[in-house]
Amino acid sequence: MSAGRGGSRLRIVDASTGGVGQEVAHGNLVVAVAWSPDGSKVATGSEDRRLRIVDASTGHIDQEVAHCGSLYAVAWSPDGAQLAFCSTGYSGSVVDAASGERVQHLTGLHTDHVRCVAWEPNPSTPEERAAAART
Repeated sequence: MSAGRGGSRLRIVDASTGGVGQEVAHGNLVVAVAWSPDGSKVATGSEDRRLRIVDASTGHIDQEVAHCGSLYAVAWSPDGAQLAFCSTGYSGSVVDAASGERVQHLTGLHTDHVRCVAWEPNPSTPEERAAAART
């Protein structure tokens, strides 16, 4: 289980015992959390305009990606290879989960803050995965 603590920290908690496994500081409120499909990583979106990919067992921040606005939502692709996120900047992005490189910047699609994002369940190619990220 994962949760924000005091707003600006990610806490990874063992749901069966209530014990805290890892705690990761952020620069501002943590507003979005998503577990990778294999359970090894946690992605967070924060009002500090950063996407973080955290190793769930160590708390190490594997990747940190800056964006133009506060991040409201994050979602892993079904295969765990990519992450989509959206923000107050009327936009979103798709990044490679291993490298943190931006694969696609989704902008000009909305006239207000984008607050949620989801993936099509079973796209078959990397291009289809990028196109399937819906904001």
